Amino acid sequence: MRTRNKQYRIDLPGLHSVCERNYFRLMQLIADWPSFELLELAIDAPGSRSVRMRVVLEERNPYTSTIMLHQQDVLLPWADGPQMSVRVYHDARLAEVISWNRHRLLKPRYRYPNPDMYLPDEKEQLNRYLGECLGQCLRYGRSLEPVITG
Repeated sequence: MRTRNKQYRIDLPGLHSVCERNYFRLMQLIADWPSFELLELAIDAPGSRSVRMRVVLEERNPYTSTIMLHQQDVLLPWADGPQMSVRVYHDARLAEVISWNRHRLLKPRYRYPNPDMYLPDEKEQLNRYLGECLGQCLRYGRSLEPVITG
């Protein structure tokens, strides 16, 4: 009996849910969006290597913003860490990865195999990874900027 190749189907409600959670994590992480331009965090999670996370505002519009997240290993400062460009949709309350390490225009689904060796659900996996990074920032992150009171 012949077996059929199961083609990956986009789980749109699932992807939407991941992007919603990413938006709310970002809102927790960056308290003052109107004046936000840069955030630098040290992430010292138990049992893992220390990393630095730099979040930079690239573009601000009335309904959307674009930020760049750059992760850097503390022990390997010469090694370029992962970078994600994230589009934040304030009106829809969603945040999605739009580029990864200079790979732009991510498609929702890829045929496999393909020349770039993307997985069929590459976009969904990148958005889940963003959620994990933001979760680590919220749990174990500490600001590298001095806190001014008064």
